[in-house]
Amino acid sequence: MAGPLPFELCDLVIDELRFSFTDLKVCSLVCKAFLPRCRAHLYRILHIGPRRICGIDKERMQSLFEELQNSFTETLQQPDIVSCIQGLCIESRIRDVFYNPPRVVNPSQPQGKAVIKPSISSIDLPFKQLQFLRTHWKFIDSLNDPSDSVSGDVALFEQVLDRIDCLEHLVIEKYWRFHAYRDILRSIAVHAPHLKTLCLSEFRWYPSFSILVLEDIFDEWSSKFASLGITPLRLDRLCLRNFSTKGTDLIQMVVLPSPCLDLRMLRYLAMPASSLEKAFTDERFSELGRELIHLTITDLNTSGMWL
Repeated sequence: MAGPLPFELCDLVIDELRFSFTDLKVCSLVCKAFLPRCRAHLYRILHIGPRRICGIDKERMQSLFEELQNSFTETLQQPDIVSCIQGLCIESRIRDVFYNPPRVVNPSQPQGKAVIKPSISSIDLPFKQLQFLRTHWKFIDSLNDPSDSVSGDVALFEQVLDRIDCLEHLVIEKYWRFHAYRDILRSIAVHAPHLKTLCLSEFRWYPSFSILVLEDIFDEWSSKFASLGITPLRLDRLCLRNFSTKGTDLIQMVVLPSPCLDLRMLRYLAMPASSLEKAFTDERFSELGRELIHLTITDLNTSGMWL
C-alpha cells in the first residue's frame, strides 16, 4: 500500500487551485493537513465592503447583521487566519450575496434585500505584514483608531502607511481634493519607501489655478521633498486611470514630473491615450518607457495617437 504524499507535493497541488475560491474551500475540508495551505490562499487578500444580502426575511435583517459582524470580528481574532493576510481591499462597490436561510415554519414570510457593511473601526486590522493595500479615499478615516486625535485625511493616510512595514502595492481610488496643500505623492514616498506598484484612479484637482500659480506650487512641493533627503520611489508598475480631463492635467503636470517618483525603470505602465501621447513627445520624460515590458492604453480615442 502506497504511503501518503509528501507535504510538499500536497502544497503544489493546492497551489494550482489558488484562483478557485470554491475549490479551495472544498479542499480545506478534506483533512487537517490541507487546511493551512488552503487558508494561505483563501485569506491572502481580505475584502471588506458593503454587501447586498438577497433573499432574506425582512424581520431577520438586524439579527443577520449582528451575526455577520460577530463572525467577521471572530475571524480577525484567530492568529492562524490573521497570519495569512497579505493584502487589504477596502471596497466601495456593493456586491450582491444570496442568502440561503435555514428551513422556516412559515415559508410565505416576505423576503427582501439588505445592504450590510461590517464595522471595522473597533477591529485591530493586521496592517503590519500587509504587502497590498487598496482603498477608497473617503474610507481612509475608517482605518484608524476613532479615538486618535490626528486631524486631516492626509495625516490619517500617512498614519496608515506608517503602520505597514513592507507595503509594495498601493491602490487609491477617487481622490477628489487634490490641491495645493495635499502633495500625497510626497506622503507615499516618505511613508511607503518599499512601494513597487502605484495605481491612482479617478483623481480630481481642486481648486483650479493659473499656470503661473501652479508652477509656484510645484516648485514648493519639489523644494520640500528635496529638503527631506528622501530617495524617490523607484516604481516597477504605474497605473493612472480615469483622471479628470478638465482643468489641470494632473498626469502631465503633477504625477509624471514629480520628484517623489523615479519612473526610469518602469516595467508596466497603464495610462490614457491622450496623456501617453503627450508624455512621449515631451522631452522632460525622455526616459519614460525605455524599460517597459507591458503597456496598457486606456481611452483610446485620440485620432492622432502614435507611438
